Amino acid sequence: MKKIVMVVAGLALAAGLAHAEVKIKGAATKVDGANGTLTVAGLAVDAKNASVTNPLLQKIKLSEIPAGQRVYVRGEFGDDGGFVARHVSTDFGKDDELEAGIDAVDAASKTYTVGSIAVVAAPGAEIEVKDDAFGAYDQMAIGRKIEAEGRWSADRRLSASKIKIE
Repeated sequence: MKKIVMVVAGLALAAGLAHAEVKIKGAATKVDGANGTLTVAGLAVDAKNASVTNPLLQKIKLSEIPAGQRVYVRGEFGDDGGFVARHVSTDFGKDDELEAGIDAVDAASKTYTVGSIAVVAAPGAEIEVKDDAFGAYDQMAIGRKIEAEGRWSADRRLSASKIKIE
C-alpha cells in the first residue's frame, strides 16, 4: 500500500510542476519589445505582462534590453508548454543558471527535464543531493528543486558544471 501512495503522491506533485516558479539567467538572444517577447537559451518567453527592471530594480521597458544582454527571468511554464514571465531584469552575472522543480529524470543520459528545458550534467560536473534518501538520477528527484549552473546552448539545454538538488 505504501508504494501505491508514494506513486500517486509523486504523480500529483509532478502534475503541479507546470505552474511552479522557474528562474533562468542567460543572454537574451532576441528581444521584441513591441510584441512583449524575448528569447533566452532558445526558449521563447512571453513577457507581455511582466515587470521589467534593471539591476537597481528601476522600471525599464522590455525594448530597452538589447540582444546579447544578460537577463534574469522569473516565470512559469503554462499548460501549453509556453513560458510566461512574471519578472525580467537585466543581469550582469557571468554564469547561466536555472532554478526550478524537476519534471523528469533520465539516468542514462544524465539529464533532468524542467518544462521544455533539459539540464545535462557536463563531464566532471559537481552534483550535490541534499537528501540521502535518493541518488542524483533517481526518479525520487522528480518534484525536487534543482539549481544548476553552466552554459546554455541555443536548443534549451543547459550543460551544467554544478547541480544541486534539494
